[in-house]
Amino acid sequence: MTYLTPLIFRNKIKILILFLISFSFVLIKVFVFPIYESTATIMVDYKKNPTSVESEKIDARDYIGYIRMHMELLKSRPVIEKLIEQLELYKDFSKSEDWQNSSVFSKKIFQSTVEKLQKKYITIANIPLTNLIEVTVKYKEPDKAAKIVNTLVDIYIDWSIGFLHKEADKVGDFVEKELDLVHSRLMKSEDELKKFEEENSIINLSEEAKIHLNRQAEFESRYSCAEIQEKELKMRLKAIHRRAACEYGKSIPSISTAENPVVRETEIKLLELEIELSRLLELYTEESPQVRYTKKRILQVKKRLNDEISKILNSEISIYTINPIYQNLVKELIHVETEAIGVKAQKKAISESIKNYGIKLKDIPKKELKLARLMRDIKINEALYRFLIQENENIQLLKAKQTTENIKIVSPAVIPLKPKGRLLNLLIGGIISLIVSLGMPYLMETSKDVKR
Repeated sequence: MTYLTPLIFRNKIKILILFLISFSFVLIKVFVFPIYESTATIMVDYKKNPTSVESEKIDARDYIGYIRMHMELLKSRPVIEKLIEQLELYKDFSKSEDWQNSSVFSKKIFQSTVEKLQKKYITIANIPLTNLIEVTVKYKEPDKAAKIVNTLVDIYIDWSIGFLHKEADKVGDFVEKELDLVHSRLMKSEDELKKFEEENSIINLSEEAKIHLNRQAEFESRYSCAEIQEKELKMRLKAIHRRAACEYGKSIPSISTAENPVVRETEIKLLELEIELSRLLELYTEESPQVRYTKKRILQVKKRLNDEISKILNSEISIYTINPIYQNLVKELIHVETEAIGVKAQKKAISESIKNYGIKLKDIPKKELKLARLMRDIKINEALYRFLIQENENIQLLKAKQTTENIKIVSPAVIPLKPKGRLLNLLIGGIISLIVSLGMPYLMETSKDVKR
């Protein structure tokens, strides 16, 4: 301080000139090239995937991860590229001759515009302890700042709906094809029964045979439904691996559960419970205490299986897990893998019950057996047709809910009336100008002393 005070008095004119020059740049920056800030607030809500296999309870970590995923996706390349194309923002970030000349306007210029928007102009933030996300844009023109924000949000909502519906559309197409096939089989089985009854005298099945027939038809329809669920799950697994490979150039590692003793033990336990459930359903209804208790135990075993698969996968995954979008894909994959193992066990258990009823029906006379099989086919196809109709309705309903409820605009961006943080920028600029104006004479004095 003792050295600095005489230095200031000796160079007060020089310091004043330096301060005025430095601060003039700040004034030009603040008043001639102001930056306007506009913000929109959106609300995201967790919706299950529109498929037949539904997620179970959602914990807080999953919900936070889901919000973080939306925050990442809002600034993702596909969304920003659509924003640039729609508003022609590349014109603001490149020379006019560059974008007017198609031979010069290359991917490099477009990529540069994407990176500038992502890093400098667009900010995505979560309001703490809420499912609200603030989308903020800083820009040199107030009306354009608001327009960019609102366009970005609109593009993201449309893109998100399309992105989330891709899987549902594929499953929906699959269900519709199955509906046509089952409808054809149902019509055929009804025609065959009618023809059989016309060609033969009236045949009555015994009460015991009717009971066995109904039970067998019930289990075979359950088996067919499980097969459809298994196909849906395989489609979802392929879609998850494809998305991971497409977005990150690296797929999620395949899960090898066969070599893990804990997983194998859990699978065996799950199979035992599914067999027990099938036997109980031969004696009791779906709402009986015994059946409900066994279903509860199956859910508990599935939870253990889910945890074990998660451990296996997390031990194999690298730093990609820090990305919330990748994390969400991993969680979805774990859930689907668990459900797939559960459906596989369910099919094995049901097939045992079907065999048992087949043995019981084998001893009835030929004509009665033929009648029983025709009646069974009709019951199976009717049950499967109802199941597929319900599946199709669920898909359409969940798609509609996803469209209208998943992302909502709470408050759109408005045109800012004045630049953001003008007084703060002036204060910071003034402090920096003062430091520069005092520092320069000090550096000059120090350099002279060194030369001496």
